Amino acid sequence: MDYEEMKLECLRLAISAGHKGQDAIEMAAKFYDHCRGRSGKTENMHVTVHGKDSDLGKFTDYVRDPNSKF
Repeated sequence: MDYEEMKLECLRLAISAGHKGQDAIEMAAKFYDHCRGRSGKTENMHVTVHGKDSDLGKFTDYVRDPNSKF
């Protein structure tokens, strides 16, 4: 089964579970993410990112937002 078939199967399962419209699409995305081993937003609070001379280069997207509540 390729990824497109898997997405369609997830949508079929969401519809058969009683979801309709945008709700079915969102539930299918959750099914698909679960099947692919993704659990949605993951965050590890115990990671510290260090850069050379405080320069993280292209990895700045790994730095936690100081305004974040987490």
